[in-house]
Amino acid sequence: MIQDAIAKALNDHVSVETSSAIAYLSMASWAEIQGLSGFAAHFKTEATGELNHMQQFITYLNNRDYQATFNAMPAPRSEWDSVEEVVAHAYEMEIELTTQINNLVAKAREHNDYFTEAFLNGFIPQQITDQAEAEELLKRVRMAKDGQGLLIIDQHLGAKG
Repeated sequence: MIQDAIAKALNDHVSVETSSAIAYLSMASWAEIQGLSGFAAHFKTEATGELNHMQQFITYLNNRDYQATFNAMPAPRSEWDSVEEVVAHAYEMEIELTTQINNLVAKAREHNDYFTEAFLNGFIPQQITDQAEAEELLKRVRMAKDGQGLLIIDQHLGAKG
């Protein structure tokens, strides 16, 4: 059985991952409307990753005999003024997810929950990569500004998907 404080924190994180997935889908929808199918594909891939993380947290909680529940979530943002703004929003989300994972590891250590710490350690390399990739994309978008540079990035993202 998992300690209540750990279970609550992990359960809260289920909603964080869900909110992130929905936010990425909103970004994908915005990008598609802008004619940026590569960015849309990229954001859809990120949404799938967040949903996979959510499922892993639910499975872990269930394996520790705790039923996952979902907190109320606000509607995601759906309007941005530029590609740079939407990509900056994605990068900020990744920073927040990194902070959340760090906080969960700290809580597991505080409660001497080595099983939960080991579970969370599996997310750290992926989160490092996700944050670095979001930062790199933001830097590239800022260098490209508008126009052809963004179209090249869009094509590159579309080819990856």
